[in-house]
Amino acid sequence: MVHDTEPSLQWKFHSTPVLDVKAATDKIRKGESSHTFQGGELGLVSRYDAVQVASNSPIEDVAVSSKVDVGNGQTWHAWAIYDGHSGRQTAAVLAHSLIPYVERSLQAHFKSPSPSGDIDSAIIAAFTSLDDEIIADGVAALGTAKSHAEVQARVAPSYAGSCALLVLYDPVQSVIYVANAGDSRAVLGSRTSANDKLESVALSTDHTPYNAAEAERIKGLHPDEPNLITKRDGDVSSEDAVYGVGKWLESVKTGTLAAIGSGNAVSVGGGPAVDEHAERISFWEYWKTKSEWFVYEDDNAATHLVKNAFGGRQRQLFTGVMTVDTPVSKTMRDDVTVQVVFFGEI
Repeated sequence: MVHDTEPSLQWKFHSTPVLDVKAATDKIRKGESSHTFQGGELGLVSRYDAVQVASNSPIEDVAVSSKVDVGNGQTWHAWAIYDGHSGRQTAAVLAHSLIPYVERSLQAHFKSPSPSGDIDSAIIAAFTSLDDEIIADGVAALGTAKSHAEVQARVAPSYAGSCALLVLYDPVQSVIYVANAGDSRAVLGSRTSANDKLESVALSTDHTPYNAAEAERIKGLHPDEPNLITKRDGDVSSEDAVYGVGKWLESVKTGTLAAIGSGNAVSVGGGPAVDEHAERISFWEYWKTKSEWFVYEDDNAATHLVKNAFGGRQRQLFTGVMTVDTPVSKTMRDDVTVQVVFFGEI
């Protein structure tokens, strides 16, 4: 038998294409969304930008934007991020049930407020109630499940684990409530009247070793494990995130967003970039980005933040981080979810 064509011998880059800045940006944009609200439609909220970039397959993060019926004809809005740990199972349960549990708890609160109860207590009660029920059902499954498959399905949400960050917005009172368990983060950019600059206001507290109180709490629970806690570098700060959004807003308002991939690149860690030369990027070290290396070239604020967290003007870092794929990508980046909510005109 004679074949008309030879099998391809050009195997290089067949499985993993080399991404340039535009292709890497397009990869991020596959997970982005944006919605503009009409005046008064959702209180002061004018726009919502979001993006998810997977590292795991499937992605272990779940993001939610949802209405909340708190009773008495009041409708609030919720934004939530659930960062799954060893799989997506717990995050999926939270995405399905946490806001409804909070909704039920708030309805009970507003229907018959108790002298000692408050909105914070109602939200906390919803978190702890669902958490208790997830654990209890996992334990109960060991004795009540009708098959081994049912055991696995019911136990999974109790061992996978997930962070939970929930932001509730009351559009009538223009009040924000934030509940957090884990290391996802909520931050508010508040514009000052003095210089029109956005100031960073923390709305949540990280449950990480960077939080001294949290570190001591964990050590107290595990007194026989002195090496339990280690710290890692690499976090992009709340201040940098707010600064980046502020400068992005200036570029949007003035129509000066740059073309994708334009401008002067810098090498990994700073300094001039050398064309046609592969820079050293260790998968096993934690790299950092700085605000002076930010780029302003994306029309979605969430995508803009992710691009700069992954390198910004450090173009080889950015394209390298985005080219690497599952499962090796876990050594460079986690699943990433960003939600940006704008209050007032942008």
